Amino acid sequence: MTRLERRALNWAERNRIWLFAAAVSVLAALIRLYGLDFHSGDYDGFLRPWYDEIKANGGLAAIGTQVGNYNVLYQLCIALMTYLPVHPLTAYKGLSVLFDYLLAGSAALVARELTGDRVRAALAYAGVLLLPSVFVNSAYWAQCDSIYTCFLMLSVWCLLKKRDTLAFVCVAAAFQFKLQAIFILPFLICLYCAEKRFSILNFLIIPAMSIVISLLCGRGPWGTFRIYLEQTGQHTGMALSFPNVWNLISDRYDVFGRPAVLLTIALLGAGLLLLLSRKPKMTHAALLTVLIATLWTCCMFLPNMHERYAYFLNVLLLVGAVCGGQLLGYAAVSEVLTLIMYAKCIWNGSVAYNTPMYLCAAVYVAAYGMFIRASLGGRTWVSGAGK
Repeated sequence: MTRLERRALNWAERNRIWLFAAAVSVLAALIRLYGLDFHSGDYDGFLRPWYDEIKANGGLAAIGTQVGNYNVLYQLCIALMTYLPVHPLTAYKGLSVLFDYLLAGSAALVARELTGDRVRAALAYAGVLLLPSVFVNSAYWAQCDSIYTCFLMLSVWCLLKKRDTLAFVCVAAAFQFKLQAIFILPFLICLYCAEKRFSILNFLIIPAMSIVISLLCGRGPWGTFRIYLEQTGQHTGMALSFPNVWNLISDRYDVFGRPAVLLTIALLGAGLLLLLSRKPKMTHAALLTVLIATLWTCCMFLPNMHERYAYFLNVLLLVGAVCGGQLLGYAAVSEVLTLIMYAKCIWNGSVAYNTPMYLCAAVYVAAYGMFIRASLGGRTWVSGAGK
C-alpha cells in the first residue's frame, strides 16, 4: 500500500460517519429523482388547482383568502412557490423533499440523545431518508407530512434535552401545517403530570402561534381553527384507508364516531393512571415508550383516520429500532401496512390494492396489542438509554 493510499484510508476511517451520511444523502436524492415526474390523483385534483388559483389571485396577495383545505402556513408556502421559475409539481415535491432531509437530521439528533452513539445517529438518518413511506410520500405523492413531522421530531429532541418551551414552539409550528400534530398532546399531558417540570401555560403556545400567524396573514384570530374544524367535517368514515380497529367492527361513523373519540380519551386516561400509579423513572427510553404508545393508541381508536396518519409513528418506530433493535418487528409491520395503504390510494390495480383491509387491520391490531403488553411488562426498547 502506498503512503498516499494509507493516508486516504486513514482519513476516510476518521470521517466514516460523515462519508456514510453524504453517500446516503446522494442515494436518497437519486431515489427521489425517479418519482419527480409522477402525477398522483391528489396533485391533479387538489394541489395543482390550488396552486393555479393562488397564482391567479396574485400569489402572496391571495393568502388572506382560503384556497383548498390546508392550513394558512402551507398556503403561504404555495404562494411563495408561485414566484419560483419551476414547474409547480417540482416546487411541491422539492419543499417536501427538503424536509425529508431535515426530518432525517432531527431523527439523528434524537437517536444520538437516546443512545449517545454517533453510529446509531447516522443509521437513524439513513433509515429515515431511505424509508419507503417517507420518499413515496414526498417524491411521488407530493404530500407534506415530512414538514410537520420534522417539527414534531425536533420537539422530541428538545424534550429529551429538557428545553421544554422550545419543544412547545416546535409542536406549535407542526400544528400550523397539519392537524395531526395534536396526536402528540396526550404524551405532553403525560409528561406534564408525571414529571411536573413545565407549566400548563406552555400549552398555550400552540393556539397563540396559530392566532398570530392567522392574523399576520389577514385571516382573523380563528383562521387556523376554522380550517381544521372544516377538515374534520369533510369525511365521515371510521377508517379511511387506515388499518385500525374499526375495520374489524363497523364503518358507521354516525353510530360510532363520537363514542370512538370518547373511548380513545378513556384509554389514554387509563394509560396515564397506570403511569402515575407505577411512578417509573422517566428515562429517555421511558419517554420514547410513552410517546409511541400514545401515538399508536390515537391511530388505532380514533375515527376518520387516513392512510398517512401513522407517518410520525412509523418514523419513531424506526428510530427506536435503530436505537435498540427490539422495535424492529413493529417498525417493519407498520411500514409494510402503510405501504399497502399508500398503494391502495396511489396505484390502482397493484397487488397491494387488492389486499383485504380486514386482514391488514387484524395484523396491525395484533402488533399494537403486543407492543402495549410488552411495554406494560417493563420492556426496555432502547439500548444504553440510562438518562
